[in-house]
Amino acid sequence: MSDTRISQTLTAEMLDTFEIFRGLTRAQLAAVAGIGTTREVAAGQDIIAEREPAEALFVIRSGLVQICLEAGLDSTVAVSTLGSGKALSWSAVLGRQAYSGTARTVEPSSLIAIPAAPLRRMMLEDKDLAVALLTAIGRMTAARLDDTRYQLVGVMGHPGEPGDAAPAG
Repeated sequence: MSDTRISQTLTAEMLDTFEIFRGLTRAQLAAVAGIGTTREVAAGQDIIAEREPAEALFVIRSGLVQICLEAGLDSTVAVSTLGSGKALSWSAVLGRQAYSGTARTVEPSSLIAIPAAPLRRMMLEDKDLAVALLTAIGRMTAARLDDTRYQLVGVMGHPGEPGDAAPAG
């Protein structure tokens, strides 16, 4: 991320506006804000890269971020574009060792970065924090799976519907 500016000014009030942090108490929000930073990232910059160590949770304050997966030796496929308020790289919070995709800014973007290791320690010490964050991650995962299902239906059609007979070999 060569075109990135990092700032330390993150507040509980800033976090309170994002879905992933809803349900946290003011004290929990302040604690999470205390370990996080904000980042201003230029267009076309990788935020995270597939198979790199999963070290942080990111939330998009503004801008657009495209999620890509490696599809071959020198090929990637864009699978999703996320905008303001969306979280990415939650695999880091779940203790996953590596990121499962690459996230690249489509336009100049403002991000919140929460380092995963201290956040996981906080979750171990505060079970209510853990439940709230894991519930939010579960909701986001379900929504992304729904989006993926709709994409698959769009690509593959509606097999099994009347009149959709498979072509004869």
